[in-house]
Amino acid sequence: MIRSLAWVCFVVVVTPAWAAGERALDVDTFQFTVDPAHLVVGETVEATITIEARDDAGAPLDVAPPQLATSTGTIDVPVRTAPGVYRARFVPPKEAFPHVALVSAIVDTVSGTAVGFFSVPLWGRGATTVKTKPGSAVTVHVGADAFGPVVANAAGDALVSILVPPGPETAEAQSVDVVGNESQKTIDLGVPGFNRLALLPLDDIVSGDGSSGARLLVFVVDKNGEPLPSAKLKASAPVGTFDEGVVLLAPGMFELLWRPGPQREQQVPITVALEGEPVSHATAAVRIIAGVPASASVVSPQQALAADEGRELLVRVTVLDQGGNLLPFGTARIDVDVGRIDRILGGDVSKQVAWVFPAKLPAGADKTTATLSVRAASGVVLGEAQVVLLPGKAHTLHLAPLADVVADGSSAVPVVVTALDAAGNDVVPQGVVVTGLGGKLVAQNVDVGARRFRALFVPEPRDEEQVIELEAHLGSLATTTSVRLLPRPRAVLLLGPGVTTSTSYGADIVAVGPELSMLVRLPLFDGAVYWGGTVAMLEGLASVSRSSFVQHRAFPVLTEFAWRPLLRPDLGVHLGVVGGVITSDVTVVNQEQGLDERKIETGLGFGAVVGIGYRLGPGFLELDARIAEGGTLGSSVLDGAPPWGAGLSLGYRFGI
Repeated sequence: MIRSLAWVCFVVVVTPAWAAGERALDVDTFQFTVDPAHLVVGETVEATITIEARDDAGAPLDVAPPQLATSTGTIDVPVRTAPGVYRARFVPPKEAFPHVALVSAIVDTVSGTAVGFFSVPLWGRGATTVKTKPGSAVTVHVGADAFGPVVANAAGDALVSILVPPGPETAEAQSVDVVGNESQKTIDLGVPGFNRLALLPLDDIVSGDGSSGARLLVFVVDKNGEPLPSAKLKASAPVGTFDEGVVLLAPGMFELLWRPGPQREQQVPITVALEGEPVSHATAAVRIIAGVPASASVVSPQQALAADEGRELLVRVTVLDQGGNLLPFGTARIDVDVGRIDRILGGDVSKQVAWVFPAKLPAGADKTTATLSVRAASGVVLGEAQVVLLPGKAHTLHLAPLADVVADGSSAVPVVVTALDAAGNDVVPQGVVVTGLGGKLVAQNVDVGARRFRALFVPEPRDEEQVIELEAHLGSLATTTSVRLLPRPRAVLLLGPGVTTSTSYGADIVAVGPELSMLVRLPLFDGAVYWGGTVAMLEGLASVSRSSFVQHRAFPVLTEFAWRPLLRPDLGVHLGVVGGVITSDVTVVNQEQGLDERKIETGLGFGAVVGIGYRLGPGFLELDARIAEGGTLGSSVLDGAPPWGAGLSLGYRFGI
């Protein structure tokens, strides 16, 4: 079975006492994957290793390409494929037996140094000869994998091809003869031991004055390639001493310190071995120099960079001792707090650092300062360069969507214009001009702090709904947006004759007279909702019998809510609900008896109004029909009720 070839190192960050003042190590940064997942030495030509770096918050750690190393085989310089993601070509070694390659990654950050390692299992293909009865079927089991069956020849030899991962040293051979008898035996695979240790010096250059030491990272795995939780390590060097104790940083990751003491300039080989495993050892060279890093010269070709300029600067870095003498570049480390390091070019002493900047500034910032720091191994800053990142020139304009506004000549809607550079940074829209037909802009100003143009648009008074466009200009840039103007809330008056039919005192009365209806437009539901009232004086005369008749005067005072949408520009409807009071002045005349009986009655009622209007001139010729029900307030000596019934009104409704 193929093991998964990807894992994340466990979170263990330890700062030992002897490392006080040294830069912190973060071992929870890298995740490694390999493709193809099954590497067979002698067959797999190359593989792709993907290294993904993330910070403590889970965001991509995109500050510099990781420095990669492998204990066996070769690995190329990584290529960035996404923020914090790099790929590198790995070529397996030629040794065609099962073993592992230990791949490590390291990158310097503002807060310290991130480090991680990964074990790449290398499978080996081979063949084993199983001695058994002639004609037997032989199957070889290596862990959970089975190979065969292979039929033994006349001499009883079965040659079985097998594929073995690192770790197993024996296999189980199962033999079934021609009559079905089964036998098993253990086979020694003869896999040679392999190196399970890798050594990485964090400080490969130290001072010969005895003031500093070199930190060394040791990576150790078991025979299966799994990180060892503990290990007995033995370190040796021809000069200097090692501090007592080995610090466990994470499973399989250990740290030790070598102190050279006062020494002349030289290359010192340091060897670390895993006790009890003769082939598990590694050697790394640490260079001793005469000077001590005291300062760094950091020269940037620009101190400010706009978002529409090139995104890369080549910064020249040299490290100096107290006497101003040049020191090897490896005596210091480089990190950036904004942007990333793409590559480092040059010789042993002077280097050019390719510093790449993001075009997008932090949210809400009109500028930001990026710092490249050159640090000693302790983290002390030896020198730095700062570059101010600024937005670029205006590239696009944007008019914020406008809310609906009532066109009454005084109501206003806020207008906000933003300008963006090519990277999407806010730019101060100085010089922007906004125009719009059918209104005026007031209180125009440029808010430099918020990088916004602000104004108020006041539309001219109008009685009909309309959509107009506002346009913003800044040089050759332009943008538009639309605003819906709602009709101003004007009163509309209906003046005309009204007629009402009702039953009162036993007579069907038709009362006719002038009616005045006034409605005020409300800013609701697109301005088609109205509220107002109706007053009228309706007079009628009806016969009760041959000798008597009724004189009737009605005075309706009604309140109405109406919806008056336009079906088309010249045709509208009127749908309303009414309620109110009608006062009736009723006189019953009895001619035979010569008696007149008069009563004034008041009643409450409610009803509905349906009408239709046709545009004629500045208003509408409108016909409304009303159906209402009601009753008398209190007791009445006379029979009958106020005139609630069917009614019609015809008139001309126009705005005032």
